[in-house]
Order: sequence, then C-alpha cells, then structure tokens
Amino acid sequence: MLELEFHPPVAEARESASPAWEAATPLVSRLRLAEVVETLARCAALYGTLHAEEMGRLLHVSSTDVRLLTLLAHSGPLGVSRLAELAPGSPGGTDAAIERLVECGFVTRQRGHTDRRTVRLQADASRSAMVTRPPTATLLALTAAMEGLPAGVLEQACDVLSRLDAALTARVRDTNR
Repeated sequence: MLELEFHPPVAEARESASPAWEAATPLVSRLRLAEVVETLARCAALYGTLHAEEMGRLLHVSSTDVRLLTLLAHSGPLGVSRLAELAPGSPGGTDAAIERLVECGFVTRQRGHTDRRTVRLQADASRSAMVTRPPTATLLALTAAMEGLPAGVLEQACDVLSRLDAALTARVRDTNR
C-alpha cells in the first residue's frame, strides 16, 4: 500500500509565502504554482515509493533499505546521524537498515582519519548504480503517459524541472551550512 505525506500542503504554502513575493506575483500565478508544486510533490512521493518497491524486489532488500541506499548514492558519504535525519522512519529503524545494507555489501563504513569515532557511510558504487536508474515498469508507464506529447512541451517540462532542481539543490546547500 502506498503511503504518501505531502510537505507543505498547498494551504500552508499559500500562508507561508513572503509578502514581497505575493506583491510581485499575480494571484492566479501563485495559485497555479502552488498546484504545480503539490502535483510535483505527489509525483515524487509516488515515484519514490514505486522505485523503492521495485528495486527492493530486484535487490532482495526492503523498500526502506532502498531509500537509504538511494540517499547515499545521490548524496555521497554521509554521517550516520545525518542519514538518520534525512531518512524516513525512526533512528532505530535507520540503524537496523544500515546494518542490513552493510551485511549485504551495499554500504561500507568509513572511519574518520583524525577522529576514529566519526563514521561515514558510503554506498558501494557498482551496487548503488542500480538504484539510481529508473525501475523498468515505472519507466515504461511514464513513457506511455508522455507518448504523443509535442516535443516542445517535453522540452519546456525538462526546462522547468531543471530550474526547480537547481533551486531545490541550492536550498539544500543553504540549509546545510
């Protein structure tokens, strides 16, 4: 069963908008942007769930394990506490998943050079390459949904998604300083 959680809902996004942004952006554009963001959040959550389930079946691990492995594959080495902050679920569940991934050879622990108490987790490059690819069944469904769309629409969608990716990446960098 798919479990979805959306952050922030459209109503909260509308309430949290800055006065300067509201003054500079027409109401129709603000409402439409909130709908787009909510739809993207829903699609990302659905894709993440489908991806974790399909990859879990292929790799013979749980969907939680796949989510952690995906985080490590995309983010590079992370400390245990940082991974627990980013991961869904409880810290205890994250610890158990890390242990399973280490035992299966998907993840290695790296001790700090100056402080041996510091532990960073690194995804195995060859094994983590599998989780960064779109799952076949999901990719086929997405391809079928986009068939027949004019090339210009797809190019515009790619441009919008690239801009959103850049904005969100910058936001993550700013909050991790």
